[in-house]
Amino acid sequence: MGAVSAQWVPTLSRSKSQPVSQAHRLAYWGSVALTAGVVVALVVSIVSAAVFFSRPYLGVMVTSTQVVTGGNSTSGVEWAGNAAGIRSRDRIIAIDGVPLAADPNDYAGARASLDGYLASAAPGQPVEVTVLRGAEMLTFSYNLSTVPTTDVLIFFLIPLVAGTGGVIAAILLLLYRGDRPAVLTGALLCLATGVMVFGLFDISINSPVAPLWSMSACFVAGLMIRFGLIFPNRMPAVYSAPWMLWLPVVAGFVIGLISTRFLLFPDSPTSFSQTQLISVGTALVGAMSWAVLLYNQRRYAATRISRDQTGFLLVGL
Repeated sequence: MGAVSAQWVPTLSRSKSQPVSQAHRLAYWGSVALTAGVVVALVVSIVSAAVFFSRPYLGVMVTSTQVVTGGNSTSGVEWAGNAAGIRSRDRIIAIDGVPLAADPNDYAGARASLDGYLASAAPGQPVEVTVLRGAEMLTFSYNLSTVPTTDVLIFFLIPLVAGTGGVIAAILLLLYRGDRPAVLTGALLCLATGVMVFGLFDISINSPVAPLWSMSACFVAGLMIRFGLIFPNRMPAVYSAPWMLWLPVVAGFVIGLISTRFLLFPDSPTSFSQTQLISVGTALVGAMSWAVLLYNQRRYAATRISRDQTGFLLVGL
């Protein structure tokens, strides 16, 4: 496409670069739109957490299919549900003798019933939780509680601050260096990483941001590989095969859709583990691939500056 004036990409501090192309302009504004969407998701994440902490705590973490996760307290005070004997992989089917849903496969209805119960309950209130453990049905009695302050810090506040830092980094990159194509990939990488970090709590409480977490974890892998191919310099193979830049991004997006599918439309109550396995596994593969690419970039760097930049990224990774 023909080149257009660089003023189409408004950065606060622009270097003396060549005019950006029409394709880059579209990529820039697409990145801006994604950033705006993530900022909205961050607000939703904070609101969802505020609602969760304002209600009595059931004493265990559960998935969207009401299966108890392996989460445990970091405060030294065992959660009430775990202390009563509820275990990981138990599936909650009734509260105070009332089934959460008439249909065992109505996961959304069961979740709504559980949320409705907690919204009308109070800390200290006695509760009877009936779970399905294999083929055995068990009932546990204890009192509702609140989430310990230490757990709020570890599970929510620290990931929130770290993830928000990634989002802020993406915004700054777009504002100050948005006229550089490689920077757009870096900004999106910061953005996706931010979602993956602050969304850790959302996947635990099944907030509306949870599907975005599973997508972002896979998308991060594709962006890592793409970034390793172009920064600090484009690898020679990319010039002869430009499609290499898009293959990891498209693959990450497709794998993200598959992962999100298990989250939104589980085949069984324990299908949530497939979402976590696919998303985290894909992110790890992307990180290892990026490390290999950075090593090669540093090994064949033409200048000391390029070598130092790659070294800093390797240390950070």
